[in-house]
Amino acid sequence: MESIEAPPSRQIEKPKQPIWLYIGLGCAALFLVVLALGFFAYKAYSSTQKDSTKEARQILAELGEDWDPDVFWNHFSTAAKESSPREDVNKLTAFFSDKLGSLKRIDSLDFEQVSSYTGVGTTTTFHGLITCEKGHASVRMILLKVGDEWQLHDFHLNSNAFIDLDEYSDSPEEETSNES
Repeated sequence: MESIEAPPSRQIEKPKQPIWLYIGLGCAALFLVVLALGFFAYKAYSSTQKDSTKEARQILAELGEDWDPDVFWNHFSTAAKESSPREDVNKLTAFFSDKLGSLKRIDSLDFEQVSSYTGVGTTTTFHGLITCEKGHASVRMILLKVGDEWQLHDFHLNSNAFIDLDEYSDSPEEETSNES
């Protein structure tokens, strides 16, 4: 008797999914996520810049009105108050008032940068030029956002009006009068 052999089994092949399709879809999804995060970061950055610039101009105008130490103190952040003794603030504001006089106008106040620090908050840095009754000055200020309020975290003012040029005069008349 002859044996009957079973026909060879056919294996059904699964259709191959192109791996590049999955890689492409993954890359596209990742690109969209990064794009969305960038968009939201930009919106937050520009909103912070707009809000803080308006506040910086207002604070600077109030400070320069008559360089009142109480106005400085009221705008200071907690960290600024801790690092600046009240007596020093009183001396500096009296010096600003004496050498510059009242603020006449803010010539420029440019947004420089925004920074975020864990545990501290968001800071914005500005630099600009001001005109006062007795001269011009450059200003650099850092604002710190505490809750919904911007506070003065750091303040620098520089002016040629702070230099007493008579003290450094090398005129020949003074030398001859001192020798006689």
